[in-house]
Amino acid sequence: MNKTPHQEPLFAVAERTGQFVVSDFTDAEPGDLLDSVTRDIHFINALSGISDINSRLGFVAALGTKSNRQRIQKEYGPSTDAVSEGVKNNIKLLAVNVKYEFARAIGMFAIADQDLAKQYAREKFEIFRTEFDGTGNAKKRTDAIEYLRKDIEAKQNNQTMINRTSQSAHLLDSLVYSEPVTTTESALEDEDVLTTQEKLRAILKDPRAGFYPATNEEKNQIIAYLDYLDNPAYPLGINNQFLEILNHEIRLSATNGKARGIAAITSITHELGDYYIQSAKQLRDLQDLADKIYNCPNPAVTLQEEIGDYHQGYAPLIRFMDLKEFSKRGIVSKLNRSPLRTKRNEDIQATKGIKNKVIEDQYTASNPTDAFKNRINDLIQGNNRKNVQPLKIKELRLVVQDAISDQAKRNYFAEARLKELSSMGIDGILRSVAITASSILYSKV
Repeated sequence: MNKTPHQEPLFAVAERTGQFVVSDFTDAEPGDLLDSVTRDIHFINALSGISDINSRLGFVAALGTKSNRQRIQKEYGPSTDAVSEGVKNNIKLLAVNVKYEFARAIGMFAIADQDLAKQYAREKFEIFRTEFDGTGNAKKRTDAIEYLRKDIEAKQNNQTMINRTSQSAHLLDSLVYSEPVTTTESALEDEDVLTTQEKLRAILKDPRAGFYPATNEEKNQIIAYLDYLDNPAYPLGINNQFLEILNHEIRLSATNGKARGIAAITSITHELGDYYIQSAKQLRDLQDLADKIYNCPNPAVTLQEEIGDYHQGYAPLIRFMDLKEFSKRGIVSKLNRSPLRTKRNEDIQATKGIKNKVIEDQYTASNPTDAFKNRINDLIQGNNRKNVQPLKIKELRLVVQDAISDQAKRNYFAEARLKELSSMGIDGILRSVAITASSILYSKV
């Protein structure tokens, strides 16, 4: 499939063996998001999400019976309540994601009239849920996913489309809107905001995380990682996820699938390393800023008056404040865009086996966009035209401590995941990942 210059990478594999997960398109330009392969992928994600919800509902139901709860408590010990809370949060998040993936699959975001689009999506979703939801429809879901995967492989290999005579094929085809019209970027982002808020809240409330991710890409990876933690189905933690990605690529191509899979999981490890290194630095910057704030004798003065126009801690502090506002309200006043926008710095020289990009947030990036530069400057220096007052010392004495705690949890989470990956040793199939993770951990951060 051809990729437009502005289109985000389409495929990632996270949840189950061979499952496609679509990248977050919050930052994407409007474009070709509704080709037939993409539709198949979104349907796979919606169907897989229903299966995941049903399995987690079974876990919650088991906790409600005395004999099963005793068995579960024996396995999880004092973490039982935390695991239960995480599962319940995941159910809510999965329900949102299922609707979101279904809406993508049927072309809802490509309908110019969004009122019509929402009504159409609600009606078709009821048909879809009736057909595929519930434990009694597990085989229907499995058959439909298998059909869609074969259809994708046929299209990607430029083969004749497989036979579409099955009941599931007819049903899925009938749900797709037949007259798509390119949407506007604002309509697309409005729909994405709801899903992004739910994800932020789920990560923040989960006791295994408890912080704000800095970018959309980090947010999506953490959501996937959480499903692999404290889960008896995945005894190797996120190593199970990496093995699934690798095995999936090997199944797709016997000739170069292994090389592609190793490259993919090594790249993901480097991204995790970015979060680890960046959070360590930003934690130090925030601690230094906090010292200056607490040592200021006059709390009524502004940051600019006491510290100056620039400090390394300003950017992570303002990012924290904006993410907190965004998670509650869905917008950041005076910013008018998502604070989670991802910046991919791909200027690093690409060498085989060597890191060739850095994932950054727009606040602390080496070269942020003007909108985020102005956001920081406005809050430090003030902007009368925008009616933005400069931040004062007295407003920040509690906030900066919350930001430090947030960044410490972010750093701990990334470090723990890298230790999981490095624990696989250098002799197995995940050798490159273990070496990469170890080198990041023992680098000077």
